[in-house]
Amino acid sequence: MTAHIPVDTNMLMNATQMGVESFLRFKECHGYYENTPNSHIVGKIGELACARWAENLGIHCDQAFRDLNRKNEADLILNLGDTRIVRIEVKTWSSDWWQTFGRCIAVRQMRQVRAKADIVIWCASTPYSDLAQRETGNVNIAGWNTPAEIARIEPTLTGRPGQDPVRNHQVPMEQVRPLDELDAWLRGEV
Repeated sequence: MTAHIPVDTNMLMNATQMGVESFLRFKECHGYYENTPNSHIVGKIGELACARWAENLGIHCDQAFRDLNRKNEADLILNLGDTRIVRIEVKTWSSDWWQTFGRCIAVRQMRQVRAKADIVIWCASTPYSDLAQRETGNVNIAGWNTPAEIARIEPTLTGRPGQDPVRNHQVPMEQVRPLDELDAWLRGEV
C-alpha cells in the first residue's frame, strides 16, 4: 500500500518557506546531493506529508524537521504512548526522478542515518515546478526500510548527466517494505 497525501496551498507555502530557510542556512555546505532551493523544498514537502500521515494514524509526532537547530535528529519522532519512540528519517524525490534516483542514502551519510533513525520512509512528490504552477499535487509515501537493511545494499554510483556521481545505497523497488506493514507495526499489531 502507498499513502497518497494531498499537497494543498498551505502545505506548499510552509514547505517553500522552510525549504528556502534550509537552503540559505546550508548553501555553503557541500551536501550529499545537489544543493538547490527546489531540493530543500521537495524534502520539506515529503516531511510535512509524513507528519500528516502519522497524524492521520492518530500518532503523536514531534516534527523535528521544522527546527534547523535539530538537524542532527531524525525528521519525525513518533511517540507511540507506551514508552516506545520511533525515529523516522524521510527521503523524498520528485516523481520525475523517483525510478532512476529514488530510494538512496549516500554512503557518506549512512553512519549519520543509522545513528539518528530507526526507519527511513521513501516518498515521491509531484515535481516542485508543477506544484508551484498549480498549487496542488500529492506525495506518495511509497514504503520504508530500516537503516540496517539499506546499509547492506551494495553501493552504486548514481547521478544526472553533467553532475558528479554519488556513491549510494539504492534500495531496489522490490525491496522497499510496504507502508501497511509499518502502519501495523506502529499500532502494535505485529
